[in-house]
Amino acid sequence: MRREVLIRRIAQERVARRLPHEKLAELSAYWGWDEVSPGWLRLPVRVREEMLRREDTVPRIWRSLYDAFFEFVEEDARRIVRNEALKAEAEELGIAVDAVEGTPDAAEPCPCCGYRTFEWRGEHDVCPVCGWEDEDGEDMLDDGPERLQRFSVAHQMTRAEYRRAYEAMRDVDLRAGDPERLRKYGRFATAESRPRLIPRGD
Repeated sequence: MRREVLIRRIAQERVARRLPHEKLAELSAYWGWDEVSPGWLRLPVRVREEMLRREDTVPRIWRSLYDAFFEFVEEDARRIVRNEALKAEAEELGIAVDAVEGTPDAAEPCPCCGYRTFEWRGEHDVCPVCGWEDEDGEDMLDDGPERLQRFSVAHQMTRAEYRRAYEAMRDVDLRAGDPERLRKYGRFATAESRPRLIPRGD
């Protein structure tokens, strides 16, 4: 099955399983979309017209047409996910798939854990593997050893300190062997190389 087809089926299934009142409570986060928003053209015409007509008033009654917002977001979150992880998720949802064809979108490695989890750098996105917030400015442009020792305002510690904490957490996860906790480590590709973790004595 082609990646894009499988991703759409997974997204539809995930959204269909959510309760309407939960989705309605989150609808305000998407109601500000307009013609330049990436998912705008994926919305049904009736929803687009409604949004333009009542920009500042979020609906109070759920309509299944609003699922399009959540489906787009679910799909977008899986564009950089490895094929093996998509296949495993599909099987958990009861979607039969023999193989996944296609290549994940290009992604940048997280400067902390090394997994390719960022579509672009410096947007203050949070890595879904280690939780590192990717800061802009120098943090985005400089991944050398000296950056490991610079203080991160977002994390209130240096990247080296944060990486040590992440690696300790990862070791606990690996020892625990809990499939739910291990899932995130298999979802994304890893970078070919990563700056060396500076030992505590350096």
